[in-house]
Amino acid sequence: SKKLKQADKKVVIGGPHATCLPLLTLKETNADFIIMGEGEETFLELVNGLENNNLTNIPGLITNETKEIIERPFIKNLDELPFPDWEQMDPRKYKKAPHGALIKNFPVAPITTTRGCPYNCKFCASPKLWKRTIRYRSPDNVIEEIKYLINNFGVKEIHFEDDNLTLKREHIEHICQKIIDNKIKISWACPNGVRADTIDMDLLNLMKKSGCYYLAFGFESGNQEILNNINKETTLEKLKQAAILANKVGIMTQ
Repeated sequence: SKKLKQADKKVVIGGPHATCLPLLTLKETNADFIIMGEGEETFLELVNGLENNNLTNIPGLITNETKEIIERPFIKNLDELPFPDWEQMDPRKYKKAPHGALIKNFPVAPITTTRGCPYNCKFCASPKLWKRTIRYRSPDNVIEEIKYLINNFGVKEIHFEDDNLTLKREHIEHICQKIIDNKIKISWACPNGVRADTIDMDLLNLMKKSGCYYLAFGFESGNQEILNNINKETTLEKLKQAAILANKVGIMTQ
């Protein structure tokens, strides 16, 4: 950030750290702007504001002149957002070093189908970032992005980076079923982890049929007292059972 400033560039910083500690991030990085929370609408308004020389009262935007922090409401309909500009981050040009260190087919592309998480685990930034809410893209919207990635970039694998892909059963079921119904040949994985207490044999079989080969589980600890202390809201038995079921189905686990 400081080197960019020395080169007379405008610097905008966002993400979890900037959202949780906006004023400190602004001070320590010497950035021009901090964006709190979701960046799509705030960044667009920032660009327009720079063109019009008016940056007053933009929710989610922090500057050295900011007198108060105005939080921006969460985006209600995620389907209204355009897909990421995949042309600028062509999956074919990335090295085979995916999140989770496992890969079956290349090229691989990361997708999120949800934003947020309703849980309150003490070790996680999500309760602060998302205020214990979760929002969903429609399965049709997700499938369209997968098709776009396959048709335009030859993507052969998807990594779902959701915090809670399997939390709402009908959401993941519909995505899996649409992959199957559309005869989409894709391998997929969840390297960011799913909650072990949200899956069962029927769901795992459907996931496997649609191309899932690898799941990370957020076990966090093998000690029930520690799980209780960090607000994990699950039991060792449920964690153990999830790993056993995934193994029976033939899905690799981490």
